Amino acid sequence: MIGELHEWWLAHRNGDIPDRSRLDPVDFTHLLPSLLLSEVVHQPFRVRFRLVGTKVVEAMGLDITGQFLDELVSPEREPWLEHYRLSYRAQAPVFGTTSLISTAGARFPYEFGIFPLRRGKASIDQFVAIADYFGFSSSSDELVAWRHRGATQGLSSASDDSDERS
Repeated sequence: MIGELHEWWLAHRNGDIPDRSRLDPVDFTHLLPSLLLSEVVHQPFRVRFRLVGTKVVEAMGLDITGQFLDELVSPEREPWLEHYRLSYRAQAPVFGTTSLISTAGARFPYEFGIFPLRRGKASIDQFVAIADYFGFSSSSDELVAWRHRGATQGLSSASDDSDERS
């Protein structure tokens, strides 16, 4: 799935970064459950999720649509904001591996890709990302769910061993 989205990104970049208008969901109906579409706030750098696929919501145990990434995860525990920042600065995709954690402590590895997009401007204004859970299926109550940073139960997240490459 990541390779397919990467091929699309490369085919539509025309020596630059693809414009968001080139991303037609009809071309990716089979990937939609695993996609995240987000927008950039430039100063300070922040990422807000505009669309989150159903498979991602199931794996996270939380619908993060409309939420800012920095309100969800602590950078000390999860480098997600740094992955997006790396893609933004490098103007290139970032790929990595991480894992979901079950309430019993088992780890389920998955891979991700983050791809920068423009919206008719010179700046990167959006990202399309994908999470490939390799057919993993579990009810969200078996996984440690993401939480808002201010939640009284503390932050629970679902990744480790991130490996970023651009």
